[in-house]
Amino acid sequence: MMKKAVIYLLVVSFFIAASILATYPLITRMDTAVKNLGDPLFNIWVLNWDIHKFLGGVNNFFDANIFYPHTNTLAYSDHLIPQALLALPVFLIRPQPIFIYNFLFILSFILSGLGMFFLVEYLTKNRFAAFLAGCIFAFCPYRFGHLGHLQILSTQWIPFVFLFFHKFIEKSKTRDLVFFSVFFILQALSCSYYALFLGAAILTVFSLYLIKRRINLKKLLLLASAGIITALILFPFFYPYYKFQKEMEFSRPISEVELYSAQAQNYLAVPRGNRLLGKLTERFIGREAELFPGIMVLILASMAIFKLPKRIDTKIISKLRFIASKVLNVFIALNFASILLLSRTGGFDFNLGSFNISFHSIRNPLYLLFFLIILRWLISRDKKKFLALDERGDIYLVLAISSFILSLGPALIISGGDKLINLPYLFLYNHIPGFQGLRVSARWSCFFIFSLSVLAGFGAKRIFEALKKRQTILKWGIGFLLFVFFVSESIYTPISYRDIPQAVPSIYRWLAQEKGDFAIIELPMPVDGSRAHYEVMYMYWSIYHWKSLVNGYSGFFPPNYWPVNRTMQLFPTDEAIKTLKRLGVKYVIIHFDMLEEERIRRIKTRLKEFENCLKIKKEFDEDYVIEVITQIKKHDYTD
Repeated sequence: MMKKAVIYLLVVSFFIAASILATYPLITRMDTAVKNLGDPLFNIWVLNWDIHKFLGGVNNFFDANIFYPHTNTLAYSDHLIPQALLALPVFLIRPQPIFIYNFLFILSFILSGLGMFFLVEYLTKNRFAAFLAGCIFAFCPYRFGHLGHLQILSTQWIPFVFLFFHKFIEKSKTRDLVFFSVFFILQALSCSYYALFLGAAILTVFSLYLIKRRINLKKLLLLASAGIITALILFPFFYPYYKFQKEMEFSRPISEVELYSAQAQNYLAVPRGNRLLGKLTERFIGREAELFPGIMVLILASMAIFKLPKRIDTKIISKLRFIASKVLNVFIALNFASILLLSRTGGFDFNLGSFNISFHSIRNPLYLLFFLIILRWLISRDKKKFLALDERGDIYLVLAISSFILSLGPALIISGGDKLINLPYLFLYNHIPGFQGLRVSARWSCFFIFSLSVLAGFGAKRIFEALKKRQTILKWGIGFLLFVFFVSESIYTPISYRDIPQAVPSIYRWLAQEKGDFAIIELPMPVDGSRAHYEVMYMYWSIYHWKSLVNGYSGFFPPNYWPVNRTMQLFPTDEAIKTLKRLGVKYVIIHFDMLEEERIRRIKTRLKEFENCLKIKKEFDEDYVIEVITQIKKHDYTD
């Protein structure tokens, strides 16, 4: 028992140290650094809104202080409630918004690695295989492609969900079913994408166990009961999203989903920051699609999946299959070589007499490669002798294949943008509630890399078991080499970050002292979606005063946001003042240091013309607070 505790302590210590190193130099700038000025600041605002409501009363929890006068605005994106609960004890000790965010940021790497370690340890009974699988999942390229998205990095509960699902099916303990439900709830609330994807994945695993007759009537009833209780617990957290979609008639058009779907070549792309492969594969990057799982994970997963044939059957049909498989192997090798050549040269042409061969697009060779591999598998002489997986390994192979296909979105897109065939994601989009609100189907690749990480654990176990027990030194040597190889292809440090000033601007400290809640609007506002970081910065600074903002930034913009935005580009005008009065805005805050000189002169001149309805309340260096006067004598600008 003591030895086991020491091993677990070492594993935890490793993932803490590795997560700090993998995200370096963030540990040296925990109070100031974020990946960029977009989604990280938005997520900081969400976390602090949650904590603000936890400590001050949860009434009107989803009526966040953005996009005033709209309500239910927290439902425009992920609410991050589990992350906020994790951060709450840290907040009580150190109430620094950026520190809290960065704590959760690094913690997501630590817990994702530990979760995968415990899952693969249970499945393989091999701790070193579990350790490698944990490293692969925690530090895979997919995660480094989403360093600005805390909700997408929050994969930490997925392995625990599968761990306790397996335990319940195999041991029938109610305790495991309770843990399964708890971790499912945590993961579902951490990210709306993963809520839907995880539900589909668990349903797939359940179906496979049902087909294998591993679920009896008692287990079925217990699972049904747990499902009903879990749904009831999740309902109040997801009902605001349902309400929002109904009231706003919101759904993502299928064309937008197709635009953010993965394509086959995206699975050759790693994030640009990767020191080994980043520049080599950047031409394969798509929209939010840097999906290469890693060289080592593919090798180890292949070791788990495939068997080498021990002999060749002498029957005619077997000989023909053997010859066909060898020919296909040659074609696969040539096709793979052409892909590598394309990645280095951008394309090539050559002639064989009157026959011309031209390769300048990566798409067709990739689709051909996928087709050839499937065909090679189909002609194998014995599937049971071709595949080396056991029952639980089969589950993760099915999950990997299905996740890959679903990440391709509603249709298989070929070169030139033509749709070849519709894919299963289209059914989910048309028939399963929630999927019409999702934009990036490429995020299904999270479950692809998750499944490959488990298979890699099976592959590592197979390697170690192939060595005799007396070859301890060789085992450690191979394990060390595998780890070194993984590290060499997983280096992204030093990662670039942006610093946010720690000092709260005087204008926001003044607003915090103003009694009560009232509406404000901050200028400048972004023009046609450009400079959206203006709005995010206003939201970030609202953490210190929590007044209602007409401004806002989220996964959805309410219909009246852009008309108000366009009107305020010309502030002050009659129309702008009418709009402010109609919205019930008390203060207009103008940041002159963010404006061009010509616009500054125009605003200051026009303010004098409207001094009967606009009053300069406060001046803070380059920040002006303009009060909208509701009672006027000479002109009435209200509707």
